[in-house]
Amino acid sequence: KSRQSLLSLQAKFLSAIDDAQDSLKLKRKFTFESKKTFPSLALVYDKTEQIKFEDDFVARNKIRHPGHVTGGTQYEIVEF
Repeated sequence: KSRQSLLSLQAKFLSAIDDAQDSLKLKRKFTFESKKTFPSLALVYDKTEQIKFEDDFVARNKIRHPGHVTGGTQYEIVEF
């Protein structure tokens, strides 16, 4: 019985470590200024080479029209 309890505890411990590693993935946050007006998708892809951050970019920067992101303004992107 004690061996089985030990194996169960080990499994729970390894699962907790996996969960902790997932939550510790670092985020990269940076600001930039777009010189021209572009769609948000184009800006995000240009800066991160991925489109999966676009929804966060639009929400974080309170962009009303994602198809028309005004140039000459500072924006923030977070990669996660």
